[in-house]
Amino acid sequence: MNGGFVDYVLRMKGAFVDYVLEHLPQACDRDINHVVGEFADEDGDLATGFILADPVPPGYGPPRRAHLQTDLSKRDCPSPREQDACFICTICSQCLPLEELGPDLNCSCLCCVQCLKQEIESALSQQDSDFQYVMRSMNCPSCSCEASISPSCIQLLAPDTCKDLEAQANNRFFEAANYMHCPNCDMLIEKIAGDIPPGVAPSGVPEFDRTAPFTEFDDEGRPLSRTALFDKYRNYYRCSLCKQGFCGLCMHSPYHLGYTCEGFEKFKNAKRCVYCDTPILAKITSQIGPQTITIKELQRCLDEEGIDASWCVEKSELLGVWEMTLNVCDTRSCREKLHYACTRKLACGHQCKGVKGEKVCLPCLEDECRESASALSRLVLPRADDWCMICMVEPLCACPSIQLKCGHIFHFDCAKKKVKEGFPGPEITFGFLKCPQCSKLMEHESLIPVLRKPLELLSLVKEKAVERAREEKSHHPMNSDDLEAYSLSTYNYYLCSRCQLPYYGGNRDCQARLGAVEAGIQHNPLELVCGGCSAAADPNMICSKGHGTKYIEFKCKFCCSLATYFCFGRTHFCSNCHVTRPDGDPSFRPEPCRGPQFCPLKVVHAPNGEEYCLGCSMCRILSQ
Repeated sequence: MNGGFVDYVLRMKGAFVDYVLEHLPQACDRDINHVVGEFADEDGDLATGFILADPVPPGYGPPRRAHLQTDLSKRDCPSPREQDACFICTICSQCLPLEELGPDLNCSCLCCVQCLKQEIESALSQQDSDFQYVMRSMNCPSCSCEASISPSCIQLLAPDTCKDLEAQANNRFFEAANYMHCPNCDMLIEKIAGDIPPGVAPSGVPEFDRTAPFTEFDDEGRPLSRTALFDKYRNYYRCSLCKQGFCGLCMHSPYHLGYTCEGFEKFKNAKRCVYCDTPILAKITSQIGPQTITIKELQRCLDEEGIDASWCVEKSELLGVWEMTLNVCDTRSCREKLHYACTRKLACGHQCKGVKGEKVCLPCLEDECRESASALSRLVLPRADDWCMICMVEPLCACPSIQLKCGHIFHFDCAKKKVKEGFPGPEITFGFLKCPQCSKLMEHESLIPVLRKPLELLSLVKEKAVERAREEKSHHPMNSDDLEAYSLSTYNYYLCSRCQLPYYGGNRDCQARLGAVEAGIQHNPLELVCGGCSAAADPNMICSKGHGTKYIEFKCKFCCSLATYFCFGRTHFCSNCHVTRPDGDPSFRPEPCRGPQFCPLKVVHAPNGEEYCLGCSMCRILSQ
């Protein structure tokens, strides 16, 4: 066969090649190009109904360009069957399967997809970012034939490069046409300069430009300077689609109110306070040279600042503490936090976020160290930027924190404030002493001073409640733990404003029915007076069996209930009557008692409307 016919067969694709491969014998010991049949070509090749092309010699290739004359004798030659489904790329001169053949070119070149893609991307990268060039045809990279690669082929083979060029061209167009895209939703917005009020433009005089003709404030509540106000009028835009404001100059969203673009960039890159994250202005004290200052001078500076450096034994440790003071702003709250913060550095290199004086420092809560610290403590530690579970306002890193004995971590200030606030209502409860995550009593060495009195009150209430429960449940013996839990959940105790001791004020189930009535009522703690203090003026009110005035109780003046309030120095109220205040209604007639069998107090007492002392409650319980 002649060479032209060989070229023709090599360019065959599609149905013809599939047809040839389908009719080739699947198992044949002789040359696969020879099929027994009736016809023969001039070379002696036989076929049944068609003439097969001769195999392509290993070194064959059209000598179109000088760099294509490569030595293919060292390449691995495909089998005869594979040669019938292959082509030779005119760019890389490799024999490749037809699946890698590129799209049809207007010339006779056969190029693989990978070579075409590389040539197109290389040509596009050397051109200007004008998208009109991408829409024009390109020359064939093999024979330089004009208009060989169509625009559709270019976009098909190099989609990413075309998209980049299109984006660059669009940006140039929008910049030239005074358009921009919203940085939040990508909506197209036209830049329209607004009218700047007279007197807003900066004059260049710093003293004058610090003021504005009318007052506007930034997000921190500070008045805007004239320069910041002028920048807002020029560069502030608000997208009508996503309703977000942004700067039309630096495209920052949200708009940097109170700063110019340059000032905001400095603001972002400035050193920030480790507690409040506000930029720290340069301090004169920060200019102390670490090599020239002596240890005594460093110690004196830290003592003047009130910073704990008692653990330091080397100059490098003192310098580390001094560096920590420079990372805290001058606001009063942040300086107070610094005064009771731990100034040590952990083994991992991070600053300890605990409080000073701890025997064991707080575990590191940074992400890169938290997992190893959790494994050592066998607890799941929170992250440094997780919220404190008491205040739910600031992250743990914003304030020195403590790890309670139960393992949970909170701000030291929040835990201390929770204990100091005490129980919220007139009834004594001890939820303020418990961890908000596991309900165990909070225990930490730094909380000992504020926990001392509440724990003494808890012990006293337990003692009185257990004694009352033991007398009432004398026929139903209980172990000490169950008896303590029962007494604390059953009885209500109040704190006497005179003797500062707790006294019994009824059962909790009665108080629960009055919860909705007492909601929002402001209680005066001075009106809470125990029976012993209210009866102390009468010597006949002392128990003759040795209980003294410890368990003296009064009845409510207006109903058959135990009195918990003693007001005006003359009137005893229960919790319900203290809220409804029947003493303020002259027409009020108290409901008469129906007798000891139906009375909740189970005793004979004076008619409702009169003061009456029930006597010693412990003696009454023993008699029942």
